[in-house]
Amino acid sequence: DAILRPNAISTCDCRAPTPGALKAVDPATQSPIFLITPPIISATDVATVQRSEDPSDVHSLTVNLTSSGSKKLAAATAKPAGMRIAFVVNGAVMAAPALKVPLSSGFRITGHGISDNREGLFEALTKRP
Repeated sequence: DAILRPNAISTCDCRAPTPGALKAVDPATQSPIFLITPPIISATDVATVQRSEDPSDVHSLTVNLTSSGSKKLAAATAKPAGMRIAFVVNGAVMAAPALKVPLSSGFRITGHGISDNREGLFEALTKRP
């Protein structure tokens, strides 16, 4: 079995595996998902990460990418209709949200599981090899 890259963002397919895809589990539904390799970006493509809370006390992370990371993410998410991405931390999928708009230089992670996993995500995204 292939091993998930420790700290990365990958596209994923919830229907069926494609050649080279890695099987994982969506933490929100416990359903199988298939991560398309190689990952779009990794922790080395992250410039800054900020912990934040909005007025309704929702925990989130705001992630800003390096120039290289921004270009890779913009190219991979140019046509987001039906696309999902997976946030992989320490070899486990932490979230696999659906995209509504293209992503580029930065994004905000919020929603299912972020409150419980925010510190782990923060540490993984700011850790340098």
